[in-house]
Amino acid sequence: MKEEEIRNICTAAAGLYGIIHVRQLSEVLAYVGETNHTRRRLLGLLEESVPANCCLKEGFLYCDHVFERWADWERILERSARKPLCLLPLEELLPYADHEYIEWTPAAEELLSLFEGQGERAWLRQLLEQIALDMRRGKAPQEAMKRLLAADLIVREEDLRRFGDCFARFYHSTRLYIDRGFTPEELKNAHFSGQKRH
Repeated sequence: MKEEEIRNICTAAAGLYGIIHVRQLSEVLAYVGETNHTRRRLLGLLEESVPANCCLKEGFLYCDHVFERWADWERILERSARKPLCLLPLEELLPYADHEYIEWTPAAEELLSLFEGQGERAWLRQLLEQIALDMRRGKAPQEAMKRLLAADLIVREEDLRRFGDCFARFYHSTRLYIDRGFTPEELKNAHFSGQKRH
């Protein structure tokens, strides 16, 4: 692979995981078929030219402009420390080079359909994508739900249970930094099946 392709994969990995050490970046590259880079060589490549929208510190590549303080990244590292790394095929990984990319899932579509008629579909989708991004970055589902309800969307009393169930499925299908790129549902399934990879 060319250096530009490797940088793009590294950028996508930062977008998916939020923060990733060069050790794990080597594992990601090997998974997508790039085996010619040692950790040292990869670190040298990144130090020579940090990928766009990323920062490099102490061997960690991370998304720029997500948190204001390094301590917030340390909190993500602490909460994700004992979890396996979600390894995605290249075609699924590359969209995360856009650090605001959100995978649109059936659960997101179901939640959006609950609010149809209460605003433009594009606005509702953008709102849900922003809420998913907030959760990916560590916002609690309860806080994210409050943001959704603060958008002047109405949940009829007879739809409250459905709304709660839809939102739970939405959360459980969102890839999270604290789950090292897994969705909570995938991580639970990986844990119970003993698998390490997606």
